[in-house]
Amino acid sequence: MNTLCSRVVNEFCAANRAFTSIEISNEIKRRGHWMSNTEVAFLLKRDVGIFPGGYVISSIFVEQKGTPCYATLYHQVGFNTEMYTARDITAITPDEFAEMIATPTSRLMRVLRRGKANAIKSGRVEELMGEIPSGPTHERVRDIIRKAIHEDCCAIGSCSKGYFIIDTKEEMCEVLDDLQTRIDGINNRKNSLYKSFLLDKAK
Repeated sequence: MNTLCSRVVNEFCAANRAFTSIEISNEIKRRGHWMSNTEVAFLLKRDVGIFPGGYVISSIFVEQKGTPCYATLYHQVGFNTEMYTARDITAITPDEFAEMIATPTSRLMRVLRRGKANAIKSGRVEELMGEIPSGPTHERVRDIIRKAIHEDCCAIGSCSKGYFIIDTKEEMCEVLDDLQTRIDGINNRKNSLYKSFLLDKAK
């Protein structure tokens, strides 16, 4: 299997995700490499027997531009295919792909990997993106990540190991809990500073 395709499939399998060829093809395109859904579908059907985690295939109904049709779903043994919800995803077109790879966010998403276990430090992200080094805090990359989250709706999380694409509900909850802890800490510091100021003025 194509090296990048294999890497993406392994990431999906490691997260125990059910997927179609369109999801794999779109993820490859988000990382800045063109690979048609037809090519991906051929590789997946050929190599499904060697996917990690014991994957099998099922035929399901999906909707392509409003038209019901069959698709092949790759999933672990015992998975209830009725639970698969991403049935209206469409393949990223050549025009959409050209627009994607032209932006800093698209270059960022090419570099980041799915799942907390695959987090990458900001310095390494900067290097892989081809950015000019912006100092020990890598502020340029941090700015791109903030924009990707706030303006481009990218689900990017962070942990002690670096940044990653949030891949599960559990990871999302963990990231949100961490942000809330930071908010609480900032509020406590703000209140303490204000109390200290009032005490100083009362002397």
